[in-house]
Amino acid sequence: MNKIEIELGMWESAPCPICTKNVDIDRAEELLYQSAVTEYGESNVERLMTQDGNENWTKEWEQFQEWLCAEEEAIVINCGGKYIEDMTDEEYNAVYGK
Repeated sequence: MNKIEIELGMWESAPCPICTKNVDIDRAEELLYQSAVTEYGESNVERLMTQDGNENWTKEWEQFQEWLCAEEEAIVINCGGKYIEDMTDEEYNAVYGK
């Protein structure tokens, strides 16, 4: 594992949606993995990423998931995403049409 998969569609429909048209997804997924390894250590990331929350839910897993979601949002923005509310009318129309 050298990256953590990011589902960009989730961010398009989030409570505070992000336009993901310009996101460098490969870079974002690599950065997310690197950040997780820095924060939790490689063996813990491997373990927590393969843990099924429905069957093996722990406080540690829940905290990791919360951290992962916040970190993923920041990385998506840094890798080309933009909050839809921050887009100008011209930017929005260029991406989504009128």
